[in-house]
Amino acid sequence: MSNGRVSAAGSRGKQQIVRKRKPKSCIRCYSIKRKCDHQKPSCSRCIKKGLPCEYFTEEHVLERCLERQKKGRVSNAGSTGSLTTPSGDDVSVNDENMPDTELNPIPRETESRNFKLIVNSTGEYSKYLSLSLFPFSDPSQNVSYIVDRMPRDADHYVVYDFSYVPSRLSGKEEIKKLIPNKMHCDVLVSYYFANISPFIPIIDVEEFELKYNELWKNVQAYDDLNMLMILFAVIFASCVSIQVSKIYFTGKHYSDDEVINYEELKYSCFQCVENIKHMTNANISPSMSGITALTIMYYVGSLNCYGVSGEVSALLRYCQIAGLHRSLSQNTNSSSVRAFLYSYVVHLDSLVAYYNGLTSYVNKDLFETVRNFPKHETKIETLFSLAKLYNGLVWIDLLNQLNKIESSTEEDFQRLNREYLTSMEKVNSLNAEILTMFQDAPQDYLKLLVAEGRLGIRKSALLVHFLRLSVSGSNINKVREGTSLNQDLVIQALLLINESLAKIYLGVKHNPNLLWFVRNSYPFQAMSIVLTHIQKNPTKGINFSHLQRDVEYTTHPEINYDSFDIRSDLILKTTEALRSIKPLWPTVFQRRFERICELKNYVFAQNPIQYSNSNQDNDNNKTNNNQAQNEGQNQNQNQGNSPTGSLSFDELLSNLFDGDSELQSLFFQTFPNSH
Repeated sequence: MSNGRVSAAGSRGKQQIVRKRKPKSCIRCYSIKRKCDHQKPSCSRCIKKGLPCEYFTEEHVLERCLERQKKGRVSNAGSTGSLTTPSGDDVSVNDENMPDTELNPIPRETESRNFKLIVNSTGEYSKYLSLSLFPFSDPSQNVSYIVDRMPRDADHYVVYDFSYVPSRLSGKEEIKKLIPNKMHCDVLVSYYFANISPFIPIIDVEEFELKYNELWKNVQAYDDLNMLMILFAVIFASCVSIQVSKIYFTGKHYSDDEVINYEELKYSCFQCVENIKHMTNANISPSMSGITALTIMYYVGSLNCYGVSGEVSALLRYCQIAGLHRSLSQNTNSSSVRAFLYSYVVHLDSLVAYYNGLTSYVNKDLFETVRNFPKHETKIETLFSLAKLYNGLVWIDLLNQLNKIESSTEEDFQRLNREYLTSMEKVNSLNAEILTMFQDAPQDYLKLLVAEGRLGIRKSALLVHFLRLSVSGSNINKVREGTSLNQDLVIQALLLINESLAKIYLGVKHNPNLLWFVRNSYPFQAMSIVLTHIQKNPTKGINFSHLQRDVEYTTHPEINYDSFDIRSDLILKTTEALRSIKPLWPTVFQRRFERICELKNYVFAQNPIQYSNSNQDNDNNKTNNNQAQNEGQNQNQNQGNSPTGSLSFDELLSNLFDGDSELQSLFFQTFPNSH
């Protein structure tokens, strides 16, 4: 008997062992168990096969630690019952088998409610994880999402790896040799101002044209490094956008007859910008041109600033070194330009905060940008930029509150809820001006700008709901007992899904070259909320006919928003739209989307939606409803051939959350079980 206990204890201890040293083999040789000669930067086997070669880093050691903890959580959850039922208010986010040591301490209860800290066995590497992580609200998945460094052959065509260290150039002359010829430059510059600049309007077009023309008068004598920095950023952004569009239309990042090697040119531009940063001492005295160039590259070259959280933090610090967060005066053009640029850097920082669950570096008490914005009656870009800024500032405040060690109070929630409602009022007002003051512009373009502003509001709404659940134990109990907050969560999720669908639909319809901007739509969290609600309440009808007056939404021509239940219609249309842009995402996003689809197929197979007879006269609605049922039935018939066919709803949902039942329960605890 004692031997059995020792054996069991030994096996548990063995499961917790994490490799403390990095494997010497490259990742590819290690994964296929082949001998590696350890040559760097590329081993002989990878060179021979023409494959990218990457060696293990400290982040891989951390990820292995995470995987061990996650496996322990899954096995514990399997022995305790349902994954969607909270075990009580006192839930721990750490593996219960982990020792309480100085290197790996068990956190206090207040800390467990706000964040988790993954630490490897030696305490050398750690990763901070906010429990308000988005888009997944899933600490386990987001660690993989953040530190996933495994080589993906196609990923670098859709998102640029800004952590790559470029080679050093000798000086200005070598940099100028990397400028494309004038014909290619003209094409790429024109492409930028037609397809990218309207959505990140931080370059003065007239000033750029003057300096651009000066460059081609005498390239050899040209010495304005600040202008060259912006030019390389413009070319870089155009290359990224063109590659993304090619992947969407052809499935390849290149065409056989293209005269420009966009991949090589993209790298050359990044190399030149990094070298100019060094030559101009940007870390000590950054210029506005340098900040402009980096803002463009990080925004266009990433997916909602995926993988550039450190770079954006440094960029924000550059702005503060240059004093862009403070105003020179109240009524000068220079103040307007400075404020406009800083607002976009703040927007990038808010994206990093929102999609990584981190706090922002922006201190609103020192922030004077809004006061000195250009007079917005004259330019549509200013209205659009202000809407993005107002939404981003709300995200920043909400995430700062959610990351506090001490529990938030009811007063905190009421204050931030008022701030959210005020921002919604401001954005609605800006959207109204966009739609009424610029009627000569294409209507699809105007609606796209408005949809982006509304999408930001809906993102804030989900954070507000998450804060509402986190206020206190007694308040959470009240939420469990009520129904109005359940309805609000589902409505906000549906509204977010709808604006994401509208952004994809309008962007592709207006200009297919906007796919670099459109692909930033992936409402995975909201879709999991709605699918969970359908599973628990299959016959409950929800639509937009009774929304409050200040809740605005963008309409899709194929959806009847007044039908008895729009949940399945929105899910189906959005899934179809997301599948069309799926190749434009990194692999980790594509995997998460497939898990959402597995959950959707199960829900539609088990719960064909029942619509009220009074609303069945809409042919389009009938078509979508039948599509939902047929798709679910087809999936049900093929369950025997599917690797997930035998899984239950709870198991599929747990698979979506990578087994993190504590956070899964917290977010969905407002849903009552259907009877």
